[in-house]
Amino acid sequence: MSVWALDQPRFEGLLRERQSVPVESRGDVEIPWPLPDGTSVPRYYHLFQAGELERMIIESGLRGETFFESSGNYFAEASRLG
Repeated sequence: MSVWALDQPRFEGLLRERQSVPVESRGDVEIPWPLPDGTSVPRYYHLFQAGELERMIIESGLRGETFFESSGNYFAEASRLG
């Protein structure tokens, strides 16, 4: 699984704007999504904070095999227990 990280340089302004938002909701944003005709529409996305993906996987009952960060994304490999 891969998810976008909130702490990417391109989201610095967004992060500053959302400092007063509760931590658990800080990554809930609308990102402009380009369409083939050149227009864009707002698209909901959850930007993950450090450690958030790992906690979600562990709390869900999955076994986290590998966690790492690369190119502004968080990655996880997980499997079911049992």
